[in-house]
Amino acid sequence: MKVEIRNCNNIDYTQIRIEENKLNIKYALNGTGKSTIANSIYSRIVEPEKIALLKPFKHKGDSSINPEINIDVSINKIKIFNEKYINSFVYKKDELLNNSFEIFIKDEDYIKHQEEIGNIVKEIRNLFKNDEVITNLEKVLQVFIDDYKAAKNGWAANGVFGKGLAKGNKLHNIPQDLQVYKPFLFSENPVKWLKWQIDGNTFLPISDVCPFCSTENIGAKKEKIEKVKQEYEPKYVEHLSNMISLLDSLSEYISEDANEIIKAIKNNIDGLSDEQKNFIQNVNNEIQTLYKKVIEMKSIGFEELKDIDDIQQHISKLEINLDYLPDLNSVKMGEICHLINKSIQELLEKIIDLKKEISAQKKSIAQKIANNKKEINDFLEYAGYKYQVDIKTSNEDYKLVLYHNDYTSKEISEGNNILSYGEKNAFALILFMYDALKENADLIILDDPISSFDGTKKFAIINKLFYGKNSLKNKTVLLLTHDFNVIIDTIYNFNNRINVEAFFLENKNGELKEKEVKKENITSYKQIAMKNIKSDTSLITPLIYLRRLFEFEGEDNLGYQLLSNLFHKREVPIVKRDKSFFNMTETDIFEGEQEIKHFLPSFSYSEIISKIRDYDYLLAEYKTNSIGYEKLQIYRALNLVNPVGEDSNDKLIITQEDNAFKKFVNETFHIENDYLYQLNPIEYEVIPNYVVEKCDKYVKEIEDKFRTNALT
Repeated sequence: MKVEIRNCNNIDYTQIRIEENKLNIKYALNGTGKSTIANSIYSRIVEPEKIALLKPFKHKGDSSINPEINIDVSINKIKIFNEKYINSFVYKKDELLNNSFEIFIKDEDYIKHQEEIGNIVKEIRNLFKNDEVITNLEKVLQVFIDDYKAAKNGWAANGVFGKGLAKGNKLHNIPQDLQVYKPFLFSENPVKWLKWQIDGNTFLPISDVCPFCSTENIGAKKEKIEKVKQEYEPKYVEHLSNMISLLDSLSEYISEDANEIIKAIKNNIDGLSDEQKNFIQNVNNEIQTLYKKVIEMKSIGFEELKDIDDIQQHISKLEINLDYLPDLNSVKMGEICHLINKSIQELLEKIIDLKKEISAQKKSIAQKIANNKKEINDFLEYAGYKYQVDIKTSNEDYKLVLYHNDYTSKEISEGNNILSYGEKNAFALILFMYDALKENADLIILDDPISSFDGTKKFAIINKLFYGKNSLKNKTVLLLTHDFNVIIDTIYNFNNRINVEAFFLENKNGELKEKEVKKENITSYKQIAMKNIKSDTSLITPLIYLRRLFEFEGEDNLGYQLLSNLFHKREVPIVKRDKSFFNMTETDIFEGEQEIKHFLPSFSYSEIISKIRDYDYLLAEYKTNSIGYEKLQIYRALNLVNPVGEDSNDKLIITQEDNAFKKFVNETFHIENDYLYQLNPIEYEVIPNYVVEKCDKYVKEIEDKFRTNALT
């Protein structure tokens, strides 16, 4: 993919290439624009409303110039490792990483098992939920339970039975003188008739004419009419009718013997005896037992099954055995229970598959926990961190927690406050890798993530991130770094075991360019020195590299001494003997020149020192040179005052340089801070642009000063 960036922070324009399914390293000096690249890409994809914040300060007042980021491919998911990620997702109060379950457990295999379990559970639930036989039985049992209203002692006086049979069944035992009213008492709605009849009684005292039919001379019948009210209070009849209706609806679900007893109870005129109450309570208990099983059948789901060690045994207990429910052992109930038990057998067959899936899921989760723990703990061990992790589980809640090797009895709950800066970065980076893998991001950005580690830990982290089965290998990764060791490890030391490309980024006045770094470009210091000694682009550069080669090889010979004098611009070279300085003899100079001529055959101290002490010559060299490293060396010579006289041996005066800049310039003359392997500074612009610009400024001042002195 190609990423084009315009007018973002210190980048006026750049176009960088990111190879898909590959580690893309962009190596650059600090201040080049690495974080700008990371933030630009992330903003373009995730937070387009923040692109405006990348506008350079120099263009703040110009509305016609605005940031632009273009990417030539579609990116749906992007993960970026930076300080914001660490603060948002890592080192939570009671776990190392936010949402450990999603990252370490919930993968495609987990989802597949859950779907299989869900499908089986759905079949199980629907097997009973949509069963018409079970639904109808549930309704019948529910009505009885609701109307019975069992109290704590098993009998409820305010229930249908308690109210309906409290006074006995006077509908079945109508007094002889009220038999004439039997058709009305056994009508479809006797309560309504009774209310009508009793309401009419209030008009009886008015005359002997019947208030209902206008029959005359009913005085002898008034007593009979009023007796109906005395014997059949409407509320009593209502409770009694409901009780009889309930028992009638239940009759086909209970045994013949139970029906005979209930028939006697229904027709009892004296109310219920204790024995009859006990019988009704036993019927209620059997109905409650059966109802509980029916409800449990209809509510079966994974939540009810997942914690049961023997699911088959649990389901088997739902089978209905009417031998233990004798009062319900009717022909009708037998047919229903046969159908239910048949369904339970079908369910048990499905339970075998469910148990297999649950077992596979548990085994898979346990394996994931073991594998992830081992991978992280192995990394911590060979990286030298005295910590280990564990994935704790409780009620399907999974958390990644941290322990110290010296105290493993309790997890660390405040990792952000206890871990060192390097430890926090290392943990966060590895956890980010797992997060990015879980998200299956199209692009993963690592913004200078490794520079703070020492060599051993750095190699361990790179190995963990990019080499191995569970790593970012073959993922599209953009790694931005100012640490050249990252390139040495990935391209040179891993020797093609990592699918990687590396580029050096150079920013000159806002235009950022990239130049590929291949394995052959990573050369030892001696190789670079030998190559640059033969360079003819500058007078000074070959001499500097030869001096550094002598220094690198530990040879404090006369050649080294002579070159040192040359760079201090001494017309008469000196040499240190017995802790004192002496002028070099002609023999010393000759021997030194011979050592140098072994590499530079045309070398002559007298010829070169005259050029190095010549400001016009150095100014011309500086202005015609385009390589930052060589400009820096010429600048140093140009800025050094020419020593005069024998007493000026130790008086090396550097004009108008701040200490930091002076240190940077001087260190390019020595090898103490160089890596064993590096990029050739003549081929890769390793000198920061601001340093070269500072050299330009100082050279201009030197030139002006020189001209002023020449005129006076």
